[in-house]
Amino acid sequence: MFVAKDLLNFIGVPKTHSYPQANCCNSFYLKMSQFLGSTVLLVLKNNRRLQGKIDAVDNKVASLSAVVDLNADARQPIPDQKIHGKDIAKLEVLSLCDRVLKSNESKKNKNKKKSKAKKDDNDIAWNGDEKLNEEFDFQSNLDKFDKESVFRELSAQDNIDPNLRLAGHNKKVNYDHNEMVVKKETDTWDNQQSISTPIAPSRSGTSTFPHLPRQSSIRQQSFGIQLTDGANLLPTCSPVQLLEMERITVDEYKVPIETLLENVAINVSSIVIKSLGGYARFDQTNHNLPPLVLLLVGNNRSGARVLSVGRRLVNIGARCVAILTNTNSDELIDSVKRQSTIFTKFGGRLVHDINQLTVLLDSLQSPLEFVIDGLQGYDNHLDDLFGVELTTSNSLIEWVNQQYVNVLSLDIPSGLEPSSAHMNSENAFLQSKFIVSVGLPLNGVLNAYKEGGVLTPGDSIHYLVDLSVPRAIFKKGSLRKFDRDWFEDKGFIELFIKQTI
Repeated sequence: MFVAKDLLNFIGVPKTHSYPQANCCNSFYLKMSQFLGSTVLLVLKNNRRLQGKIDAVDNKVASLSAVVDLNADARQPIPDQKIHGKDIAKLEVLSLCDRVLKSNESKKNKNKKKSKAKKDDNDIAWNGDEKLNEEFDFQSNLDKFDKESVFRELSAQDNIDPNLRLAGHNKKVNYDHNEMVVKKETDTWDNQQSISTPIAPSRSGTSTFPHLPRQSSIRQQSFGIQLTDGANLLPTCSPVQLLEMERITVDEYKVPIETLLENVAINVSSIVIKSLGGYARFDQTNHNLPPLVLLLVGNNRSGARVLSVGRRLVNIGARCVAILTNTNSDELIDSVKRQSTIFTKFGGRLVHDINQLTVLLDSLQSPLEFVIDGLQGYDNHLDDLFGVELTTSNSLIEWVNQQYVNVLSLDIPSGLEPSSAHMNSENAFLQSKFIVSVGLPLNGVLNAYKEGGVLTPGDSIHYLVDLSVPRAIFKKGSLRKFDRDWFEDKGFIELFIKQTI
């Protein structure tokens, strides 16, 4: 037999014998429909005790049939009763119907299964922990596996033709010294020789290259040259002053001309190497072709200096081609003749006219990257030339201006008068990106930017290189204004064009 507390606990009502009226009625009658057909004992609040069978529950009112009034002495059946939940004080279930009994049995079986499953899970976890506590002996397990016999068995059963396997299976492990190596680009440079016999020039004596139209001059205000790290305008010199400075160095201080040439070669070649991208371009491990440099060589001191620069560039791996404007070796000055011989012995190539130059350049795979201008210099002018030398110089100026290459000129671009910076009779000059002053800056460079000049700020980058003349020279006469610390510990410095007021 179920007592009231068991029934109420089973249907979800808290375990207690005393309930507030609302809670008792509400909680009980929410689940009363599950016990339809069961026989119950009800104790009402007026102490009346009734026994009957629950037939229906409607709106918190339970309908009882086969009702017996237990307070009567005879305990005879009485008519069906309708009892409201608020009138019930106590309830006991005397017998459950078959449907409720089966439901209870099913829940008991489910609870047993859950309890057994939880126990099995605990056993498995405990057994796993016991196994994990054991130390695994890797070496003993490896010794049980005979790899050699397994591989021998696999090899014996392998009947596949090696040629039918994937390429990766046939890949070589050790290569010869000439295998799997990126080959350097090659061309006919090593087979080219300097041309000692020039091709006869045209009888007309004129250039075979058309003249480029010149841009009209832009009127500018006066300009001065200023050092990168200085606040004062630097003095400029005339060609005569520069020539006098070198004469004193050679005659009075007995400094050989070759020493001055070498000073220029070291410092100017550093500027060229910097402009070409640094020493990495000349590294022998670089599989790209080295830079190709063209030297424009006049029969003057600038021509000799350019050849000495070319010799240093050849020595670090550059390809240098020099073209001489004077084809008569008997007329060449000693410094040009000596430097051209050294240049070719170091590996440079020498040509004498534009036809030979274009044929040589067309046979090479590397493009022309840089041009060093030594046609003129500070101590002469192209208008002083005549014949083949003049024709070749003017033709080279026009041809180089048509090429998309950087040009470096010593002292002043060829075609401009060194002092006034006026153009020559052909109205042509080299459009140089770099203008390198040797020893001192020429006033012709400054005049090129003045009113009616051919240059505007930004056209060129200016450098001043150290010629290493004796410091005492600047204590004399007109050279005294140049007595200052020009280079400190550097071989060259950059100059800037600054507008004066």
